[in-house]
Amino acid sequence: MQRHYLFALLAPAFWSISGVTVRLMESADHWQINCYRSASLALFVFAVLLFRYRLRYGDVLRSAGWYGLVAGSFVGLAMVCNIFALTHTTVANATLLMATGPLVAALIGRWVLAERPSRGTWVAIALAVVGILIMVGGNWHVGSWAGDLTALVGVIFFGCYAVTLRLGAMRSNMIPAIFYAGVFGMIVGGGMSLWTGAGLAVPLVDHRCQIPANLQVQVARADEDRRL
Repeated sequence: MQRHYLFALLAPAFWSISGVTVRLMESADHWQINCYRSASLALFVFAVLLFRYRLRYGDVLRSAGWYGLVAGSFVGLAMVCNIFALTHTTVANATLLMATGPLVAALIGRWVLAERPSRGTWVAIALAVVGILIMVGGNWHVGSWAGDLTALVGVIFFGCYAVTLRLGAMRSNMIPAIFYAGVFGMIVGGGMSLWTGAGLAVPLVDHRCQIPANLQVQVARADEDRRL
């Protein structure tokens, strides 16, 4: 199995852990969580860039260009929506709805990239949609409409991110897109925390849960996607 397929399989598993870590927070709200979670992501990716490229990290950041900035903004918005959904609906609903991201990416890719999924892929998409509707629809009344709808918006952002990442990967290294996502999420989360009056002070135990469990997988996926 090629490495990028392995990373594509592992990433959702690590992504799903966020539901547990978010629910372990004692008092941090969704804006504070986004701020510190995104900050840890940006710091981690920047450390990876320094380790891998040394003094050439600036060239790597610039090489991503507008595709890197746009892709980073999309996935940053997707992360903001994900955390909001996890704090405003059930973990099951939020996680299952966000799991449809690859399906949305396939549909957007059909239009933007002119990539035609095979019949088997369409069948898999249809079966997955039916399964998600059954599982989420069964406990729709348990969650919140705001959280569920936000998760769906996040799915669209994730699909746009995946397609933009693919477009940029044809031209340059797209690891910086994940760095930009962290910076974007940190600015949005921190700004909204200050604007709402919640501030940036959170208990130490919440800080321990802020570090995303999927950091290595996200970086690896960006690195492998540029090789496709």
